[in-house]
Amino acid sequence: MRHRPELLDRRADLGHERSGPRSRAGPHHRPGRNNGPDGAYVAAVTVEITSVEVRSGSHPGNCDASDYVLLNTRMPVDQALAPGGSASFARAAIGFDNKTVNQDACQQAVIHLLYTAMPE
Repeated sequence: MRHRPELLDRRADLGHERSGPRSRAGPHHRPGRNNGPDGAYVAAVTVEITSVEVRSGSHPGNCDASDYVLLNTRMPVDQALAPGGSASFARAAIGFDNKTVNQDACQQAVIHLLYTAMPE
């Protein structure tokens, strides 16, 4: 039972978030599911920003992963999951990183997050 469960992909929409000096949204709580055919031990789940999608009709300008801050990106799970089994993980937080340049294009952005199950 040492293989990795399949990767989880989630999207976060922070278009409603107010900006402020390194403002942060509250912790995100996610259920994780083992979509693989075998049982697997999951020590932790990591999260990273894979891309930022600026919606059509947004303000002109650039918005990318550097406009956001991820905290506590490794979340402990410490569970063996049977096929189809699930576990909750929490503690990661995402927020907006204010810069000196215009970031209005980020107001309607969709942030793509990749959650990866870690066996160790």
